[in-house]
Amino acid sequence: MGRDVSLPLTGSLGPARTLRCDHCREELGLNVHRYWQMHFCSKACVTEYQQRLAYETKVKISQLEASRESSAVA
Repeated sequence: MGRDVSLPLTGSLGPARTLRCDHCREELGLNVHRYWQMHFCSKACVTEYQQRLAYETKVKISQLEASRESSAVA
């Protein structure tokens, strides 16, 4: 059967900690979905997070993505 593998972080400030999904707070396994420096355990969590965003935030993200794409082409 499948087994979840948690990714512990070690730092100079204290004991190891486990990475968790920024939406549901479940431990992250090997398949991590990323969206704007956030980590999610599944595509469903990414989608639910995106649906929860305010309209103004969605507009700003669209502008930033367009800016990033135009600078990548240049």
